Amino acid sequence: MKNEKVANYVKTRNKKLFEQRFKHFQVFIQSPLPEHIDIESVFNEVEYLLPKHFLNLVDVTYIGAFPFLKERKINAMYQDGALYISNEQDDAFDIKDDIIHEFAHAIEDKYGDMLYEDEEIQNEYFGKLKKLRNYLSFEGYDIKGINFFNIKYNQQFDEFLLNDVGYEKLKGFINGLFLAPYSVTSLREYFARGFEEFFLGDRDYLRSVCPYVFLKVNNLVSNFEEDYEYEI
Repeated sequence: MKNEKVANYVKTRNKKLFEQRFKHFQVFIQSPLPEHIDIESVFNEVEYLLPKHFLNLVDVTYIGAFPFLKERKINAMYQDGALYISNEQDDAFDIKDDIIHEFAHAIEDKYGDMLYEDEEIQNEYFGKLKKLRNYLSFEGYDIKGINFFNIKYNQQFDEFLLNDVGYEKLKGFINGLFLAPYSVTSLREYFARGFEEFFLGDRDYLRSVCPYVFLKVNNLVSNFEEDYEYEI
């Protein structure tokens, strides 16, 4: 399904969407989350974690069993001011992680020039890909014809990492280079995973592994929030 048709699909195919309001968030639920997940607590915590100028980038959130998410084998998506979140979640952290991750993509759309214009994040990412490529070649993986250095998502590269290398083995190769296997797949995912770590993980660890991602996110926060301060 083409991206521009997603919003219309959700609205027309799901006329019985249940609307809820959690402070900043307007949420429409097509299919409920598991009973053990307190949805209000999830959105309240996201609102507590993210600065207001980030929250303002998302107008509405849809939660449900959406075919376009299943077709792409993803749990969440950001598009045109809306979050689309699968209702198939393990626990509260699982959905919170998805929401924060998709906010990262909203921030890329809004502040892309500030993030990428100087190419510091890109150079950091490509430098790590070069090391990973050498590791895999040394270990005997057939890397001929595989383009490691993609700014945008490359399906062949993604499938090589997932199927030929395997995420479990990949974890060993990326220790100290990348935060998670999926963050290897594209520049956008590299940034988004770092954004997650900034708000949900260990900021000192993020700074040591992905210093330019840390600096960019920290600057985006501190430039807009006078009362925000994190020691560098």
